[in-house]
Amino acid sequence: MPIFRFDPRAVLAVLALSLTATAAIAADSAPVELLDLQNGDRACYAVVRAGKSEQSLEAAFELCPGGSQDASRWIGKMVTYAKKPGRVQAMSCAGDPSCKKTDAVDLIVRLSPVGNR
Repeated sequence: MPIFRFDPRAVLAVLALSLTATAAIAADSAPVELLDLQNGDRACYAVVRAGKSEQSLEAAFELCPGGSQDASRWIGKMVTYAKKPGRVQAMSCAGDPSCKKTDAVDLIVRLSPVGNR
């Protein structure tokens, strides 16, 4: 009698997990209104509205005002965003610049105006 039984669903689950872990940049989001971009201690924060719901999402510093990919010209406009796994300073650091701890997060790495790709 075999010690283990082959389950094709388990293989598919492992394959799906592998593909997710190695994905470079996620597909673009549904359109949202970009309300603000704010520099924070651990990330740039993109404040967006989808319907009646507002959210503050962590984004790459390059997207904030003055960054190499400054997206502030799209504040007040409809945009889509793409995320990528990244590392930011840990919440437990409480903004201390000498703290080296990090958290794994999905960062917005691209903002694109709707209709102007």
